[in-house]
Amino acid sequence: MSVPHPAHVGARGPLAAAHDAPVRSAPPSDAAPHETTGTASRPRAAITRWMRRVALAAGGIVVLAAVTGASAEAVLRARAAARFPAPGRLVAVEGGRRLQLDCRGAGTPTVVLESGLDHLGAMSWVAVHDSLARTTRVCAYSRAGMMWSDRAPGRFDAARAARDLRRALDVAGERPPFVMAGHSLGGPYVTVFTGLHGTDVAGLVLVDASHPAQQARLAAALGRSVESMQPPARLLDAASALAWTGALRLSPLAVAPETWPARVRETHAAFLPQSMAALRDEAFAIGATLAEAGRAPTFGDRPLVVLTAGAAPSPAALARQGITPAQAARQQAAWRALQEEQATWSSASRHEIVPDATHYIQFERPDAVIRAVREVVARVRTGPRVRRPNASGPAAPPGVVGPPACSPRACLARAHDRPGTASGDGARLAPLRMRPRNRGVQPPERSAAGVAPPSSGDRCAASQAAAACTTLSGRSPATVGTYTT
Repeated sequence: MSVPHPAHVGARGPLAAAHDAPVRSAPPSDAAPHETTGTASRPRAAITRWMRRVALAAGGIVVLAAVTGASAEAVLRARAAARFPAPGRLVAVEGGRRLQLDCRGAGTPTVVLESGLDHLGAMSWVAVHDSLARTTRVCAYSRAGMMWSDRAPGRFDAARAARDLRRALDVAGERPPFVMAGHSLGGPYVTVFTGLHGTDVAGLVLVDASHPAQQARLAAALGRSVESMQPPARLLDAASALAWTGALRLSPLAVAPETWPARVRETHAAFLPQSMAALRDEAFAIGATLAEAGRAPTFGDRPLVVLTAGAAPSPAALARQGITPAQAARQQAAWRALQEEQATWSSASRHEIVPDATHYIQFERPDAVIRAVREVVARVRTGPRVRRPNASGPAAPPGVVGPPACSPRACLARAHDRPGTASGDGARLAPLRMRPRNRGVQPPERSAAGVAPPSSGDRCAASQAAAACTTLSGRSPATVGTYTT
């Protein structure tokens, strides 16, 4: 055992007296254990010190990378704003926030383009915007928090998004009537808009649009739980939390499909980090958005065209979804059935399957979207007239397309096997019998236009003037026109 240096004795305060006594050597038998313990503890202490140093070094590297990434992200956001200035204008809405709104062309009705669950906003329609603007006035915009638009406080709400859009149109001097075109989740958004501002909406186009009951129906088709159809919460949380570090720009999320236009791919990557928080909010609100759309009324006799993607998913798409070709076939069949139901929400509708397009029809087959929107615009201008697909003869008069299978809210109840019962918010749904679109007009027997009357068991008297209506069980697939292009 070592003896303290004399210079240190007395420098240790009250313990100095203990060192004034003679120091005795410990017996050899006592020294051996102490020597063994000290020898064994030295490697462990060295390992501990080494691990601490590695942890400190790693932490320093992480902090340095985060600071460097954040600095680079700030620079890249500034470059994106300079390289891709907001098309159109920034319009003030509720709370002093601004929405990007891009209106082009002239004429009436004004077409309003609503993007789906992505952050592309107005860029989702670049392949069709200018062509449509040669026919009438066309406005595309970016929802709150997407691309150039300011983010809204609190949770996402589809009704507030509809109010934002109506306010932006009003401030910009855009006047109804409007033809609403919605892609993907944009379908429920324009459905909610129509429910809130029905007198402003004259027609609609749904582009492979989401259906209020799709989560339950698609889950059943895939043999999965409804919960499995929810967005990946952890992934979205992590992506949103890391957006400020620049890490998203290096992730697969920043890589857009090759089928998208080049400028869309560039802006997709450039504005992903600043749009990620709003995208996360909308994804988490999918259930509430679909329920809100499900409570909306039908579209009455407004002209409606439903476009449905008909191309089979690629092997890469199947791998991303983690499904087999057999599951994909069932999913596609369920999706087409949902699309067919959407076509029944108006008495002046047609349903078109675009066989060589996947979900982003406006990028892969812009001609189909342009033709559908122009058709609805023309029908709004001249009055509702419906020509049955692949049929000769004059256009059918309004109201003989066939009664709807169910309204959005009735379809939602059907998906949960609760027809005519309370929905999730406690409000009682209307019975599944639909109101007639034309009082006193009795659907004719099957004509050259291919229109079948409802069966006698499905007729009901809805008013003093007896009119035909149908229940879900009485609907014939022939009552809605479907064809491919």
